[in-house]
Amino acid sequence: MIKICKTWFHGILTDYALRRKLRKLQIKEFGIAGSGKTRLIRTMVVSLRITLQSLRSLEELADMERLCEVLQNIGLDGVASELLSENKQRMAGKNQLDGERVVCLWKRLVHFGQTAKIRLTAYTGVASSLLGFGARTVCSMFKTGTTKFKEDIDGPLAIQLQSSDGLGFAILLVADEISFIRTSLLGKMALRGQQ
Repeated sequence: MIKICKTWFHGILTDYALRRKLRKLQIKEFGIAGSGKTRLIRTMVVSLRITLQSLRSLEELADMERLCEVLQNIGLDGVASELLSENKQRMAGKNQLDGERVVCLWKRLVHFGQTAKIRLTAYTGVASSLLGFGARTVCSMFKTGTTKFKEDIDGPLAIQLQSSDGLGFAILLVADEISFIRTSLLGKMALRGQQ
């Protein structure tokens, strides 16, 4: 699962750098209690967050070769090879992009590292606290309320939902203990995700 997530992450990073629509990933993880599902999720999140941290500190580069070398050094080989491939197609056989394009790609990668968020949620507070890393309950993260659900939200609640502390800039949402979540609540989560 970690390899699948890393491959997807490299893909969306490339998509973002090249201004393409981000690809989606949906994974369901099954196993009995105590089989290590939460530990696997935590390992995956740590790995992706370390990569995001590395992107935040990229130094400004002037040529494509150096940019790809730096990406390979932080474990983003797939991103580097796809950017080189795109470069070759654009330049019709030449090995370098103009400096302006490289700076633009560099800025997009750093921006992605600074803004992209990985959000964690679980149905119960106990499961959220065991998941760690700032995980919140489904009701808290998706602003579904515990009694009456408002389909349309506005004002401070909408701003909070769309902010970087809410679902805004979330590239990955992990819902642990999903077997506790009813289909009606899944529908509410999907609606909030679209808003």
